[in-house]
Amino acid sequence: MELVEQHVLSQMKNEGPTTKSYVDLLLASRIVDSPQLYQQAVQGLIASTPKPNLAQAKQIGLEAYYAVMSADPQSQNGKLWVHCDGHSTQSPGNCSVCHEYRK
Repeated sequence: MELVEQHVLSQMKNEGPTTKSYVDLLLASRIVDSPQLYQQAVQGLIASTPKPNLAQAKQIGLEAYYAVMSADPQSQNGKLWVHCDGHSTQSPGNCSVCHEYRK
């Protein structure tokens, strides 16, 4: 993981795992162009309570918000659905739109 990604993660750990911190992580993932941080942020938002509010939804965008709200927070096999950002990920089989699970 690059130094910038490590710095972003350490900042998030200082804040704790909150909806706001995962929104911030998602926004940071776009700035540093990190699919790994994006997936981590989406997974965190899927599992978080409360879900993003309207202002946060506007910040993260429609695709990310849809992925968070449409995902099953805990599947029967214990794996999380994740969104592949419009099926553009390099690793197939991990998209909530496709209803497949991340291993």
